[in-house]
Amino acid sequence: MAKEKLRLNRACSIVVRIFSYLQILGFCLLAVGLAEAQNLPNNAHKNPYGPGWTCDRGFYRHGSNCLPVKVPIHGKLNYLGHSWECEKGYYQRGSECLPVKVPAHGKLNYLGHGWECERGYYQHGNKCLPVKVPKHGKLTYLGHGWECEKGFKKVGDNCVKMTPKEVAKQLEIEKKIREKILRRRAKGVSGQDCDTEYKTNAQVCISVTNVNLNCNKSYAGEYYNDCDVSVSYNLETDYRGGTYLDVNINCSVEINYSGKEMLIAQSDSDNSSENHSLYAHDSSSNSMDFNFSFSSFYEVTRVKVSSCSCEIESVDLY
Repeated sequence: MAKEKLRLNRACSIVVRIFSYLQILGFCLLAVGLAEAQNLPNNAHKNPYGPGWTCDRGFYRHGSNCLPVKVPIHGKLNYLGHSWECEKGYYQRGSECLPVKVPAHGKLNYLGHGWECERGYYQHGNKCLPVKVPKHGKLTYLGHGWECEKGFKKVGDNCVKMTPKEVAKQLEIEKKIREKILRRRAKGVSGQDCDTEYKTNAQVCISVTNVNLNCNKSYAGEYYNDCDVSVSYNLETDYRGGTYLDVNINCSVEINYSGKEMLIAQSDSDNSSENHSLYAHDSSSNSMDFNFSFSSFYEVTRVKVSSCSCEIESVDLY
């Protein structure tokens, strides 16, 4: 009987301890939630997939506040809604959107914020002048210059017939190019994100190749003022056509940071887009830079990149 009573007392003691731990845990979670709610500025919302907060659409992050995006005339909010871009037919100069002045024989470019010459014309300052194609010459692939027909070489403004030795050398170069294309075609394309151009069924893939974090300390060297993140990526395609693909990509970076005056770690994210032109069996490597600034109030001392990704937003046949 005494042993059973002793076991019962021990069981009750364990239950009491567990209950106490649960109470403490509940108080901690409540405190964290209250702290996050207090730190949430106006025009912001909590990140749905992690700690921290993000500004609402139409607002951008400035330190620990969300300020309204000031959209000029002929401007509009960009895709993410935290900045602005000019409408098609206008270009950005400072905080304004000015009209694109398209010359004779010119047209708006693909994005609509600049211009390019029509096929058969080339840009000379602010004008489009006609391409003068000599005998045995032809317009180049894009149509803004000229090249010689097969068996001829460019000498000044004319096309001169090649010697047998020069023809043999040219054939050897073309053979190596064909072999390179066949190797790429056999290999195919791969990456972390891929998309297909629906008319040609050509595939384009992108891969992040490197992420570099570089933080700048305050004057006294006690905490970080801001951090730069550089994202390197590679694009490749199995496209086989005679024109080119216009590829729009978007890269996003999220960082986690903490400091002396922060109850819990915070996070911040940024996105940026770029356009690339890819030709048959082409590849392209580039990098995208991001900057994250911190309020001196938080005295940020630890920063790391928590996630980074690049995706293909659109693929269009030019």
